Amino acid sequence: ADQVVRGLMDFAAPKNLELKRMNINEVIEQSLVLAKHSFDKSHTQVVKQLGADLPLIEIDSSKLKQVFINLFMNAIDAMEEGGSLTISSQLKRLSKKNFMEEPQLEASFKVDETIVAVEVDDTGPGIPPNILPKLFTPFVTTKSAGKGTGLGLSVTRTIIRMHKGIISIKNRAEGGAMVSIL
Repeated sequence: ADQVVRGLMDFAAPKNLELKRMNINEVIEQSLVLAKHSFDKSHTQVVKQLGADLPLIEIDSSKLKQVFINLFMNAIDAMEEGGSLTISSQLKRLSKKNFMEEPQLEASFKVDETIVAVEVDDTGPGIPPNILPKLFTPFVTTKSAGKGTGLGLSVTRTIIRMHKGIISIKNRAEGGAMVSIL
């Protein structure tokens, strides 16, 4: 019950961001350390492909740690027999093609803008096609009863939006899911 109440509070009234100029890789590394026990326990191999020399960006590190930990735990839960989680960061220059493929970019970015992109890929079974469009809806979950509240991705999207970013999730052609944060 405590977990559900805290999730509802985060969803209903997210606190203001405490922004600080940081390198996103620092937050990713700190999140990986916090999740290390869960990775080890679940036999999940972590592959890091973190871009070098990323610019400092205005972020709330504690909120983004919450985002990354939630994404890592979702991946671990999806890969019941263990697997591989790849987290990457890079600079990405947005082209007209990007905007044609992802119209939601227009709300936050401009063509030819260079942004920081983070991807979290897993080797799980992927997300059922009927659930994929509803993933960010509160109380929608792919987890069995008692294993999740269905609030994690709703809160995650709220945090990313507070940072004026975009999050998307899709199934990878080779299997598993890919979360993209811009």
